[in-house]
Amino acid sequence: MLRMVQVLWFVMVASGLVACGDDGVTPPTDAGSDTGAMCTVNADCDDGLFCTGEEVCTPGASGADARGCVPPTPPCMASQTCDEATARCETVCAEVPDADGDGRDAISCGGDDCDDADPNRFPGNAEICDLDSHDEDCDPATFGSRDSDGDGFIDARCCNEGGSGTTCGDDCNDGRSNMHPGLAEVCDGFDNDCNGSIDEGVLINGFRDNDHDLHGDPDSPMMACAGTSGFSSENDDCDDANPRRHAAQVEICDLEDNDCDGTVDEAPAAVTWYGDADGDGFGSADTSTIVSCIPPDGFSLLATDCDDGRSGVNPAADEQCNGRDDDCNGAADFFISQGDSEDDDGDGFPDARCATGSDCDDEDVNTHPGAIEICDGRDNDCDGLSDDGTESTMWFPDTDGDGYGDSAGPVVMVCEPPRGHTLRNGDCDDSNPGINPGAQDGCDGRDEDCDSDIDEDSVRLAYYPDGDMDTYGDDSMATLSCTPVAGLLSTPGDCLDSDGAINPEGTETCNGLDDDCDGTVDEGFGDTVSCGVGECQVTVGICAGGTMPVCTPGTPAAETCDGLDNDCDGVVDDEPTASDSCGDPATTIASCDTGSCSVVGCVPGNGDCNGLVGDGCESDLDTSLSNCGACGHGCRAGDSCIGGVCQGEAINISGGEGHTCVVTGAGSVYCWGSNSRGQLGDGSQMLRSSAVEAMGIGTAASVGAGVIHTCAVTSTGTVECWGDNGDVQSGPATANPILVPTEITGISDAAQVSGGVDFTCVRRSAGPVQCWGDNRGGSVGGTTGGNIAPPGPVAGVPGIAIASGLDCGHEHSFAQRTSVGVNAVSWGVGTDGRLGTGGTGSLSSATLITLADTSPVVDTISVSAGRLHGCLVRSGGQVWCTGGDDHGQLGDDAALAGVLRLAPVATITNAVSVVGDYDHNCALTADARVYCWGRNIEGQVAPDAVGVAIATPVEVTGLPGTPVALATGLQHTCAILDTRRVVCWGANGLGQLGAGDTAPHPGFTFVTGLP
Repeated sequence: MLRMVQVLWFVMVASGLVACGDDGVTPPTDAGSDTGAMCTVNADCDDGLFCTGEEVCTPGASGADARGCVPPTPPCMASQTCDEATARCETVCAEVPDADGDGRDAISCGGDDCDDADPNRFPGNAEICDLDSHDEDCDPATFGSRDSDGDGFIDARCCNEGGSGTTCGDDCNDGRSNMHPGLAEVCDGFDNDCNGSIDEGVLINGFRDNDHDLHGDPDSPMMACAGTSGFSSENDDCDDANPRRHAAQVEICDLEDNDCDGTVDEAPAAVTWYGDADGDGFGSADTSTIVSCIPPDGFSLLATDCDDGRSGVNPAADEQCNGRDDDCNGAADFFISQGDSEDDDGDGFPDARCATGSDCDDEDVNTHPGAIEICDGRDNDCDGLSDDGTESTMWFPDTDGDGYGDSAGPVVMVCEPPRGHTLRNGDCDDSNPGINPGAQDGCDGRDEDCDSDIDEDSVRLAYYPDGDMDTYGDDSMATLSCTPVAGLLSTPGDCLDSDGAINPEGTETCNGLDDDCDGTVDEGFGDTVSCGVGECQVTVGICAGGTMPVCTPGTPAAETCDGLDNDCDGVVDDEPTASDSCGDPATTIASCDTGSCSVVGCVPGNGDCNGLVGDGCESDLDTSLSNCGACGHGCRAGDSCIGGVCQGEAINISGGEGHTCVVTGAGSVYCWGSNSRGQLGDGSQMLRSSAVEAMGIGTAASVGAGVIHTCAVTSTGTVECWGDNGDVQSGPATANPILVPTEITGISDAAQVSGGVDFTCVRRSAGPVQCWGDNRGGSVGGTTGGNIAPPGPVAGVPGIAIASGLDCGHEHSFAQRTSVGVNAVSWGVGTDGRLGTGGTGSLSSATLITLADTSPVVDTISVSAGRLHGCLVRSGGQVWCTGGDDHGQLGDDAALAGVLRLAPVATITNAVSVVGDYDHNCALTADARVYCWGRNIEGQVAPDAVGVAIATPVEVTGLPGTPVALATGLQHTCAILDTRRVVCWGANGLGQLGAGDTAPHPGFTFVTGLP
């Protein structure tokens, strides 16, 4: 009937908008302005007139003007007049006594309709709680009986305006059954008794619990409701940022003081850990459990996570206004304002005042987006319209008034909300308001939320059986429950639940069992017993399988260099046995140091060429073709190594005026160049541009070339000479020249031989120097004048007792004399200051060569005598020269002709030897470089600067190998390379380069004809 009346009323209004009253006067127009800012409330559109009707602010609605105002509908029926003064619609009784067509005449016409302009207001009409305080039954005392939460109290928003005021229901929140008058106040953040105060008299004292381990910080007292997230009544947490530390926590294996007693990890025990799938620090028994003393990754001691699939949902999370329980306290209770939570009606839709909310009436369970529109004067589906598209729907009986109906009960099909019914079904126990699909499934063994699961919303912990009654449970048999289970324990850790003596508090004994359940058997039971020494020592535990073992020492072994006492004599790496194990003592000098071998030297004739300690000096340097004489020096193919010398290689070299000779490893002498006086020793006087072997020498050890004659020292200490003999410099005056090597009789201990222009000197192994030949300037020594036949004066050159080095110039000689230090001495012709003694006179006795301050040189390592000058090398590597400097042979770039004492040669600081002949010199340095200076007319100094006298030493670059020995002539220079090949540079008119011809050869040329 109500819906038919509503339709009829709309038809009548639509057909009666042309006039108000029976006088035919058109009602006054809307006095409100049609221009201005966009409206926000109805008052922005109101023109202040009753008779024009109520303007509504609905921007975007069909028919709305530019301000968003919808034109009003006149309040009076077509058969009524409008009285602006009294703001009433007066029925014209003579015309239509029932103007609104609701079947009741107006009071002014003798009827009982208190408002004949409202077809939905007349006596007997059903009163509805419509939120607009509309009086449907003309009775101010009635206001509807809406009780959405089923608590027996009418919604306070159900009101009726009457002559004496407004009458309303007294339920301050009809969306919550825990709020109505007379209800006892509980601590939950709501006004339970509807007296306007919240939680009065029920807050308790406690402490802040920042780590949510249910234990509070004694330094942070606070008042709150019991069960509030982050609140605890316990004040025993010594570290409120770490849930593994509080007074009730047992010690675990984590290097922390878990029980807050000041001691770390004392008697640690295995505990139950709960799976933390979302990694938020809170676990759940529904994920998994594990028993461990060591904290496992991905697990937590706290099983209080209500949703382990969301990291943002846990006891430490902040509650959000989203209709969800974010902090795991059992309710979606974000408080928008005091006493007003995010989902008061429990319909699962957060209040529209939340940032993500959409519930336009959070106190009505039947109102939310998508809800069925019912006939209750409310906008149930939150689309901005009330009762639009309403139709009859199914209402389920709700006997217990919890807002959920019994699916099996009788269904009522109506549009209006019938008392005792609800739109929601699914209540599995309609006699108990605490049991319904929206309830929290508490820990009571019942299915409160009607999902067939029991206690699933409660925190469940692991409990274990204790078969041996030792107060520790069996880890392997966990039962999950939200309450303690009879006969089960919350303390795990028993590794043998059939023996009461074996548990985490058990005492380890020697029985082959893990008595204290720490994973180790018989540990720390007692001392150990040792026997034997060194590597023979054996240590056994007193408890081994529960018995005392027999200790038997090990067997001694040979001592080796390994830092151990192998032979068990109490000494580690016994010497010399340990060092002997580092290599063959016959070839290797090895040392054992703290267990490591090192090769400190090799027995002469042996070399450590592979650098490996294990085989010591593995190479025989006397015979090895790949390491002949030294590691890395290999003989050429077809050659042989004897005594550490490659037999076909040049090992010694000396240069004359136009010829050069070398000695090979086999003791052969090969010469090339000028042969006008037979100085090559091949039995002829023919020029040889390739090397030829001197005839008849047994085995030569070294060679010394004079200007146009040559001598050699043999391996037996004899001396053989050949070439020019005009002044008996090559032998007795029986022949001139001597074309083949001839022994100088009377000498059997020669160590070195050297020749000048027309004299020869030999250094004997005992030290003295003896000379023979032309002695007119004292070149031979002793009494001057005439020729001295070999081997010269028996006493030798006066002033030399022991000599270690010798070199003859044209008419003078330099020697190294071993006296105090190694003195440099000279004798012979002294013109131009070539003797370096401070004068220019000739000397027939060896005299000290001195520096500019007249101090003697006592550190000589090499000497050389030229045509008008002489040079030496001191131990520091500095070269010093004296005498004539007409071609820069002093190396000081100062043309100091006639220098009477030694002067330093510029730039050279690391020389090891010096050679000179005629007017140029060359020095070999410690880093195998060659520096030359002096006359360079044929490129004998520097092949790239021919014709220039070079007064300052220059490095000879571009040599095809590393030089090991040097020799100089009048206009050429030669070097033995590390490959034992011989290379020469300079003039070649006499074949002195050994190139196989006499043509000029710029640069460097290898000597041909050598083995």
